[in-house]
Amino acid sequence: MKKIVAIFLCFFITVFVTRAQNSPTKDSASYEVKTPFSEKEYKTNKDFYRATSMGKSSNITIAKKIALNNAKAEIASLIKSSFKKTTEIFEKEVQVNNKAELEIRFEESQKEVVEQELSNITIVDEKSLRVQNLFEYWVCIEMPKKPIIDNFLKLSSANVSYDKVKYNEIFNQQSQNFDTGE
Repeated sequence: MKKIVAIFLCFFITVFVTRAQNSPTKDSASYEVKTPFSEKEYKTNKDFYRATSMGKSSNITIAKKIALNNAKAEIASLIKSSFKKTTEIFEKEVQVNNKAELEIRFEESQKEVVEQELSNITIVDEKSLRVQNLFEYWVCIEMPKKPIIDNFLKLSSANVSYDKVKYNEIFNQQSQNFDTGE
């Protein structure tokens, strides 16, 4: 009789452990995670460059610095990409004598503008979370596009002659694409 009870006990323990291992838990199940500032109003559009980032640290100040630095790097990348695309389209649409010189001068002006303008960011929204022993700091920053292109046109026109009106037109058309999702 003791053998039968022991076998039944082993059987139930085995079934219980096996079921517990195979049952979905929050750690193993798939589920969607909503990140802060992922809505449309936190995205780049025709008027503003926007970036969202997160920093994590045991020190809230360091978490903020990480998030802000990453968001600034993202905005700098967006600006660089915008200018590069605009310059490529500009070169195709306008007769340019020395494309290599134009590209170099535009790149120099673009770098200078980005360095100047990154100090003019505005925090759109921020959230601080405490996750176990760490701080998560989420931030969304923005920078208006108009002063950037105005500053770029002023700087680049000192370095090389080109059709500023046409370049501005193309840049504005590219900016419209952010709102249409292109």
